[in-house]
Amino acid sequence: MKTFAPGFLRLNLISALYALPFTIYFELGANYYRIERLTGRETSPTPSSG
Repeated sequence: MKTFAPGFLRLNLISALYALPFTIYFELGANYYRIERLTGRETSPTPSSG
């Protein structure tokens, strides 16, 4: 049973590292308007053609 724990922990660590960029991407997308309101400026990805 001692050999099971290190492999399991390593698998969890690798899974967490792979999930981190997706988590950051979706959290920023979900909080887009909140970040815009807090910073007081538009964070539009494309420049407006005004």
